Amino acid sequence: MSIDSIGNSDAAQGADSAPAANQASNPSSSNASTKFNSMAELREKEPELFRKIVEGLGMAMCSRMRRNQERNTRLRKEYQRNA
Repeated sequence: MSIDSIGNSDAAQGADSAPAANQASNPSSSNASTKFNSMAELREKEPELFRKIVEGLGMAMCSRMRRNQERNTRLRKEYQRNA
């Protein structure tokens, strides 16, 4: 799934609000209390923030998958030693 396809599905309509970008670095951006009702709305109004959120989620998923793979490898080796 590409970043551009996120926010186009009906499933994204139930997404909670997200914080806005730092106003000090971008005075034209929304303030910290701005609410977004969907990922599509966030993508439209704050594309840079949207991209950073999606990249962060992807990195978190990859890190979790790597840790799980390392754990599975460790458990498999331990099982083989004890078998």
